[in-house]
Parts: sequence; structure tokens; C-alpha cells
Amino acid sequence: MAVKTIEIGGLRGFSTLQSIDLAIPNGTLGSGLTYIVGSNNSGKSTVLEALRALASRLPPTISEGKRNRQFGDRIEIRAKYEDQKQVELLSVQAGSAQTYFNAVVGFPGKDTFAVLSSRRNFTPYFVSGALGRLDYLNSQSNISQPRAQQNGIEQRLIFAAGDPTLKEPLTKIAEEILGGKLDWKIDSFDTGQLYVRIQQGQSVHSSDGAGEGVVSVLAIADLLRDASAGDLLAIDEPELSLHPQAQRRLKTVLAEHSVDKQIVITTHAPLIVDWRAIANGA
Repeated sequence: MAVKTIEIGGLRGFSTLQSIDLAIPNGTLGSGLTYIVGSNNSGKSTVLEALRALASRLPPTISEGKRNRQFGDRIEIRAKYEDQKQVELLSVQAGSAQTYFNAVVGFPGKDTFAVLSSRRNFTPYFVSGALGRLDYLNSQSNISQPRAQQNGIEQRLIFAAGDPTLKEPLTKIAEEILGGKLDWKIDSFDTGQLYVRIQQGQSVHSSDGAGEGVVSVLAIADLLRDASAGDLLAIDEPELSLHPQAQRRLKTVLAEHSVDKQIVITTHAPLIVDWRAIANGA
């Protein structure tokens, strides 16, 4: 069941309760895409932060700097579904960082939400420790951490690299965006540190030499590869560090995956917006 509307009040700049309608996939190319556009500091990332809060496994604590005093120093975030069911996150009381979930019986569940922050932080050298879907979503849904912080990508790559049925579709999506072959694997130094080994032709380099665009694409590809029909995926500025041609290819990939999924994007890049998708209901 698709999310029809997101309501946000009291989070950062949302001084009044605002309602945002989301595109609902109808089986056509790009129909499930929702584009959130606007100037810097206009609140785009706050919408994704609200989704992260709804995806939290436990009610998050929301600090005073994130609560809007004009709204009564409290938080009100709500997801409404097509069948009128809803889940809401509310402040326990005004002036308190504590929140609680109020959900009707039959709420589809938080495991259908996934949010990718704008800065896809990546530790080039790391230790073993694969993260499955639920553990990864749980680690990313904590609104208490800096919203630009997106850790765990390397653990997700370890998880996928160890299973060809996961690695191959992830790599295929990444190659579609990058426009060329991507040969990557997890390797180890003699010290035991792991790294992502990337080979292009005869050139081989570690993940420390990987461009930020490649790392970002791997994170986006993992998100898309792991999603199921009916999921809601949110990506903050997917175009960051990508060449304009890669942005155009990303536009096509996102349109293809939104046939049966809801994908919410914040962006400043005109090349990401697909007018064919808008004609189909985006």
C-alpha cells in the first residue's frame, strides 16, 4: 500500500503543518517518482529527515535545535496511506526531546522505508562486518545523528560482495549509471584491513582512490538492488559528484525502478528530472 501523503510540522523550518503528496506508482515508467526541488535552505532535506524519523525502530529523540518554537516546540510527523491507515510520530509533550509512535493496527511497517542521505560517507579502509538490510536501515534511521552522515556503505558492500546473486544486480545498476564496466571486489591488506579493489583496464586502485561519484553510485545501486515492489525510497541529492552524462543515465535508472516503487528525490539538477515520468504521473 503506497504512502499518499506526508505531513510535517515543527521539524526545523516547518513552523506550520505542511502536507506533501507523493507520486503513486501505476506500472508505467517513472510513475512513482516524487521530485522535491527548491532553493538552498528551503527545507528539502528536512522532508527526508522526517521520513528517516518515521523509519526509526524506536521513537527518536529530537533535540531542541531541530524543533520549531513557532509550532509550539513540538514535533508532528505523519504518513498517510491510500487505504486511510497512517502512522504518526508525535512529541510526548511540548519542550521535550522524547517522541512516541501512534500507528493504527495494520500499519505496513517501517521496513518498507529507506533513506539515503546526501553525503554518502565512505571509509576507504575498514574491518569485516557485513550489514543486512534491516540492520542497515536501523543504523540509518537514527535522526539523532547528523543528517548528512551516512555510514555503513562499506559494510553493505561486504554483504553484497559475498553473494553473487546480490553483487551482480548491484554491479549492473551501477554500470548502467556510470556508462561502463565496473570491476570491483573486496580485498585485504596483509594487516587485515579490507578495502574495495577497483580495476579499470590495466589500472588497479584501492577504494581510497575511488572518486566520490563512484562511491555514491554504489550506495544508490545498493539501495535500488535491495528494494522490493511497494517500498518507499528517498535519496537526498542523488546527482552529487556525478558527471552530467551519468546524471542523465541515473534519471533513466530511477524512472525504471519507480514503476512499482515510490522514490522521493531532492535535487538541484535539471538533468535528473524526467519529463516523460511526469507525464506518467510523477
